[in-house]
Amino acid sequence: MLLNHKRFIKFATIPSFLLSSYAFASGIQLDTSYSAAGYAWAGRAALHDDPSTGYYNPAIYSTFCHPEIGLATIFAYVNPDVKMLNAQIDATALGLGILPTAGNDRASIGGWAIIPGLHAVLPLPYHFSLGLNVSTPWGLTFEYPRSSKSRYFAQEGALKVVDIDPGISFEVFKGFSIGAGFDAIYSHFSSKLALPDFNLSPRPSPANDTYVINKNGDKWSYGWNAGLLYRAPTRTEIGAGYHSKVSTTTSGPSSAIDGSSGLEFDGRAHSKFKYPEFFNLSVTQALSSCWTFLADIRYTNWSSVDKNVLKFSGAVASEVPTIVLPLDWKDSFNFAVGLAYKPTEEWKLKIGFGYDETPIPSDDKRPFLIPDSNRYIIGLGAQYYVNPCLHWDAGYTMKILARSHMNGTTIPAAAPIVITSDAYASTLISEFSFSLTWEIA
Repeated sequence: MLLNHKRFIKFATIPSFLLSSYAFASGIQLDTSYSAAGYAWAGRAALHDDPSTGYYNPAIYSTFCHPEIGLATIFAYVNPDVKMLNAQIDATALGLGILPTAGNDRASIGGWAIIPGLHAVLPLPYHFSLGLNVSTPWGLTFEYPRSSKSRYFAQEGALKVVDIDPGISFEVFKGFSIGAGFDAIYSHFSSKLALPDFNLSPRPSPANDTYVINKNGDKWSYGWNAGLLYRAPTRTEIGAGYHSKVSTTTSGPSSAIDGSSGLEFDGRAHSKFKYPEFFNLSVTQALSSCWTFLADIRYTNWSSVDKNVLKFSGAVASEVPTIVLPLDWKDSFNFAVGLAYKPTEEWKLKIGFGYDETPIPSDDKRPFLIPDSNRYIIGLGAQYYVNPCLHWDAGYTMKILARSHMNGTTIPAAAPIVITSDAYASTLISEFSFSLTWEIA
């Protein structure tokens, strides 16, 4: 019965939107500037190849002389491969001894993902400009096989985010602009978690597991952003952009189904979490009429996301207690440099290299369901003007994650149970970006 899981579920059922690195930047952060993808996202707060960079710095909108509107998308293939070396539950204090977890040692939680986007800008009189970006700056999706040994930590989960970001910029004087924006963030969260049945078998198996299913939790939350842009006579452009921290709580139907008895308990799940604040500083420097150098630093304040909470109401709450996951993540930096080569008026070629730090500080603090590690990024891209009013950008980025070792022990405060896990993970991410922008002259 579910009552037998109470002491285990308090620490095993973790808010699953954080239990995978099926995200394209550190933690659950995604890169959304489609025109900057070919530079490995170098220069994203100073670049104005199209209005999509206005997400990182709304002051960029003042650099456009005509209205523009564009559609964009990123097709990403994420391939994390997890190899379990050890997975067991020490329930000696309960008289059950060491319980080896039945299931497969290997699991791949990857697949294809699509990140669409919309960007637009509208110059106004008196040096004002309006802009709009609709993008997906946060999110992940993962699915572990039901037979995987990892199922007692998380089996399926999805965090899908849409950020509607209108902004305004003002050119204070020639070459210097300021901007501000408003983030309306829609979050959609769902998950499926498995719990072992200790009574039926000393070796918990998928056939007797209890599943907790949280569906369709969604919420609108709000934040703000601001930026500065300076365009020097030396053809140097310096941009800085800031996005505020946003807290949100999703809520949706929840049910717990006991695999051995078939009993079902219904209610609602409420997931409380935060999107951290981040800051970008970018520089672009024209080296000649054909060559431009770009650089970028992004700082993300992950340490402000101190915990995540999963709380239940209704009948499920009588069986599943509130779960609090303390986080001990560190602030992280992303560094990128790039080059643009413009051989003709129609063509621009792009290349970039980046390094993205993981917020997870050490192996012993990396749960095996977060195979996150430092990323090495290579970007290639091109821009082509079909005519003076229509151009497209295409890019490819490869993100290579250093092989990560997860070696952790969990000792819950409220139950005499210890879970040990030991695993390696290797991940490769390939992203194909494309945007089409129309200038309304």
